[in-house]
Amino acid sequence: MTRRVLVAATIGLLLGLALAGCGAGSDAATSATRGSIPGVDADDLGVAIRNARVPFAPEGYAAGADARVELSVINNGIEPVQLVDLDSPAAGSVSVVSAAPVAGTAPPAGDGPPNGGAGPQLLLAPGEAVTAVLQVAGLREPLDGTGSLPVVLTFDNGAGFTLNVPSAPPAEPLPREPAEPAEES
Repeated sequence: MTRRVLVAATIGLLLGLALAGCGAGSDAATSATRGSIPGVDADDLGVAIRNARVPFAPEGYAAGADARVELSVINNGIEPVQLVDLDSPAAGSVSVVSAAPVAGTAPPAGDGPPNGGAGPQLLLAPGEAVTAVLQVAGLREPLDGTGSLPVVLTFDNGAGFTLNVPSAPPAEPLPREPAEPAEES
């Protein structure tokens, strides 16, 4: 009787392992999925960076070229914060070229600092969120579609970020040539 129990247990274990492997491989439902947010997130001292990414460029970015970094910045603290320094060891300079408040997060007029939106003058009132575009000028090395770009942001409340900002994936699948069938040998 114990032999039958052992055989049944072994068959059950093997069946369970076989079923667990059914979703693996290149035909699995998750093999074609990608993350819903392609950028990097970070938090420090009440300041949050969300979805920081370099927009996809099919040809990449050549050495000496400029690249953009798109991101959202959120002040989760109770005091206003200001961006005081931007840098990248991979480029000549970094600057804020645009910033726009996220709908519903801008403070009422006179209830905190306005969003400067230029240079390192990016100001955020408590609870405010902005989408911003940084210009990274004079890349020291080329950046392809799979690389990342180091960017350093420092705020006046002591929050500091050293981010390796990834290149975003293309919004649509890239065109490809059809594969040629291999010759039989």
